[in-house]
This record gives sequence, structure tokens and C-alpha cells, in this order.
Amino acid sequence: LISLSTTNNENTLLFSGSTNSLEITPGLLDKNTGTGTQYTYFAIWNKSDTGACTVIEHNASSLTNSNRACLLAISGTQYGFNGESNDNHTLVTYAYTNRVNSVMRLNNTLATNLYIRSSGVNYSGTTSSYSTLSLNNTGFTVGRKYSNNAEYFNGNITMVAVFGNYISDSDTNYLGTL
Repeated sequence: LISLSTTNNENTLLFSGSTNSLEITPGLLDKNTGTGTQYTYFAIWNKSDTGACTVIEHNASSLTNSNRACLLAISGTQYGFNGESNDNHTLVTYAYTNRVNSVMRLNNTLATNLYIRSSGVNYSGTTSSYSTLSLNNTGFTVGRKYSNNAEYFNGNITMVAVFGNYISDSDTNYLGTL
């Protein structure tokens, strides 16, 4: 069940961690117009457990290597990017009961193609193969893995935004203050 909750005087969506998510089909970004290789995800979230889960994702209905774009929290206290065999899972450390403000920018024309600003701290890195970074726009989900109904989110998601470009440093810093 997804329910409306109030946390720190903010309205949030509360995800129960099983069989619920938000889905938009087709996806929000179109890989055929150039926005599939340069984009930005923004989310404010906090988890209620230490299990692996999807916060937000673009993906195909069947797995295709290098076509997934996911802000993924792995088991424990780390999160990062999952690109389906084109990953950097352990880029950022977080405390699972704390509010996390994430801005994740990706650009496949840069050798250091992954940048995350997380609750005021900057991280940069590379997916497994930056030049093959792609995006499938079949579906966009909040709170689960699109292709196989897995990695359900358990916790609150206060805000989600998707930009069809690699936003500027000043825009990234602004979003980091919300």
C-alpha cells in the first residue's frame, strides 16, 4: 500500500516495501533524442530497512544490459547507480533511517560520467563502461524495479524529479538544499 504521510512537516509517499510502486509508461526520457545519454535524477527519500531497493528507475520490460538507469540503494548503507551490467553501486554512503537528498547526474560523453550530490556531499565516479551508457524508455518507476517487479522500496519518498539533461553545478547545489 502506498499512503500519504507527513514527515518533518513534509507530505511524503510511504511505500510498504511489497507490491506497490508508481509507474509511468512509456518512460519520461527518450533515448532516441539524445536525452537518454545525459540526464539527471533528483529524489528526497529515507528507507525503513537495510534491504536493496530501487528509488527511481527507467528500464525496459525485459532486462537489457546497459539500458537500465536506476538510483539503487543496495543492502546495508550504500547507494549509487545501476545500469544493468554498467554499474557503480557503492558510490555513496547513507544512514538508512535518515533523510537522503540525492541529485544523480549522468553523461555518457564524459569519462567520469556519474556525479552524485547526497545530502550536501559530492561524489563522482564512473559506471562500468561510460561509453555504453544508454537508456530504455519503456517504463519509469518509483519504488521498484520495472523489469521484474523486484527491489521494492520500503520507506518515504518526498520528492522526485527527472531532467532530460546533465544539469549545471549551480542547479545541482540548489536541489541539494531542498
